[in-house]
Amino acid sequence: MAEPLLTVIVPVHNVHQYLDRSLESIVAQTYQNIEIIIVDDCSTDDTGKMADAWAKRDQRITVLHLAENRGISGARNVGLARARGQFVTFADGDDWLEPDICQFYVDKMQQYRLDFVACGYYVNPGNTTWSGKAKDTFVKKRPLLRLVRKMHSPIRGYTWNKCYRLDVIRQYDLKFDEQITLMEDQIFNVAYVLHTSRYLYNITPLYHYFQRPGSSIHQPNFKKAKDVTKAITTIQMSIWRHEWQQAALNLKNNYKNKAPRLSRPLSKDRNKESESKY
Repeated sequence: MAEPLLTVIVPVHNVHQYLDRSLESIVAQTYQNIEIIIVDDCSTDDTGKMADAWAKRDQRITVLHLAENRGISGARNVGLARARGQFVTFADGDDWLEPDICQFYVDKMQQYRLDFVACGYYVNPGNTTWSGKAKDTFVKKRPLLRLVRKMHSPIRGYTWNKCYRLDVIRQYDLKFDEQITLMEDQIFNVAYVLHTSRYLYNITPLYHYFQRPGSSIHQPNFKKAKDVTKAITTIQMSIWRHEWQQAALNLKNNYKNKAPRLSRPLSKDRNKESESKY
């Protein structure tokens, strides 16, 4: 049986000092049937040149250079448009992967015919991770929606510790919201979960999330507060809309199931009984 292709999308912007570590961890995966799409989001340092050099070393790597800065959401959308894999995952250019994360994704997706797989992760520096017993955990839609929305969760709403089916993303035209700069991955995850039904997570940490010292993403400002508010509203509206649609569908199906009994003609015995009364 042919091994399915897994696409790894890597949006990068001015991460030249971290990129080698990230790409070394991706090309060294134990699961080799991967395509690596690096999307250079108009970097002003040597990131783009380094990515091109990596593409010359490994034919599985494709580099896309954006003419203007579109942000991480725009870069991910460009990568999704070019993806060819049956499955797709993401990695950030300053993070790195454990060598068996891609094998984990493909094995679980195939073994259980899943729509979604998530793993645990380390937060670096410090190598901190979620405590608890690591095991395959099947979860239903509503609990998973809580897990990807909660701050205190073993998998949270990130996309870089999750694997998705590309056909689902294409079927429902799922994209990252390029108008906000925070929680865009959480919005994407909620939309994906609402359209699917088979999920699994395992808190084994297979991804290294690197929090750069002084990174602006962790500094509060008014624009971020507005984006968070917009994201929360978008997520909640998506969930309510899905629940309303499901309720309407259930009502329609219940009506169809009961309607034949309401309009069923009288049996012959009941006809005779009725006739004998007159």
